[in-house]
Amino acid sequence: MARVLGVRHLVQAGLTAATLRAGPGSPVPLGLGAGVDVLHASTMVGLALVDRAVRRVALADAGLELALAAAGVLTATQY
Repeated sequence: MARVLGVRHLVQAGLTAATLRAGPGSPVPLGLGAGVDVLHASTMVGLALVDRAVRRVALADAGLELALAAAGVLTATQY
């Protein structure tokens, strides 16, 4: 599962970078990426609520996703 999530992060970063190169100056790709990260965090919180066996990992992943979302929003506001 960690590999799948890692691949998702790489794909998201690649798409964000490609979009920013194609249309520099737009905060939209960063905002969309932050939205994807918040959505992912919310699903991890839901998983933590229903599956005790993965609760610790799911909450750690949710925290990481929220940090990435915050970084995306902060970067987008600088555009």
